[in-house]
Amino acid sequence: MRDPRTTEMGQAHERHVCELMGFRPSPGSGNQDRAPLDGRHTAEGIHYRFGFDGKSTLRQSMSIGRDTWRKLCEQAHDLRPMLPIRFYDSGNLTVAQDLVVLDLNDLAELWQDAEAYQDLRNS
Repeated sequence: MRDPRTTEMGQAHERHVCELMGFRPSPGSGNQDRAPLDGRHTAEGIHYRFGFDGKSTLRQSMSIGRDTWRKLCEQAHDLRPMLPIRFYDSGNLTVAQDLVVLDLNDLAELWQDAEAYQDLRNS
């Protein structure tokens, strides 16, 4: 039987990611064919536009397989895929840790641009 907190956990996590990252949430939490992700950047002209599918758990660990990542990449289409992961500490949904999985190439590009920006500010 599914834990009734599962829906509440997922919704709280998705809401937090959308607010923090400026994403637009998808209707139905990404369970519809026309909007399969949990949220996405919608503004045009943003170089780093991400689409995400969040995962959350009360357990001590979570398994993320290649199929999960491949599905996220397909659903993201022209957006960069992001997989936010939230671990909850207890049944009262206290957040223990928020993590995110990105493609290493996306992270490297972000890092290089951040360093270039810092160099411009320092010159």
